[in-house]
Amino acid sequence: MHAQCDGRRLEGAAFAPIISLYSEMIPGADSIRAFGMEAAYMAEMVKRYAVYFSADFTRRSVSRWVRIRIGLVSSLVSFTTALFILANIGAMSSGLAGFFLIYAFSFWSESNIAVAKYADLEVSLSC
Repeated sequence: MHAQCDGRRLEGAAFAPIISLYSEMIPGADSIRAFGMEAAYMAEMVKRYAVYFSADFTRRSVSRWVRIRIGLVSSLVSFTTALFILANIGAMSSGLAGFFLIYAFSFWSESNIAVAKYADLEVSLSC
């Protein structure tokens, strides 16, 4: 969660110069064209966007890493549930086994939502 907070902070710090450049370019468009500085401003814009995309890529990579970990844990829960059902196949009905499997397989989506909500809450409170 700390990495996501730092990633959002880094992304926000990288986005502010882009907004600043836009706020300079829009009112000064006539002066930029009059002095032939279009290429210089375009190069500066490309440089600032490269920094922003680098920060955005880092934040998205951390988010993807967390989602992969959630997927692995939920797969382990589903596999363990299936092994439990196979070990107790004579002691439970097929409906109860199906009920267990359905909830074990839905664990991934529910845990994904819970972790995403928790991460958003923590990031919004601490950043």
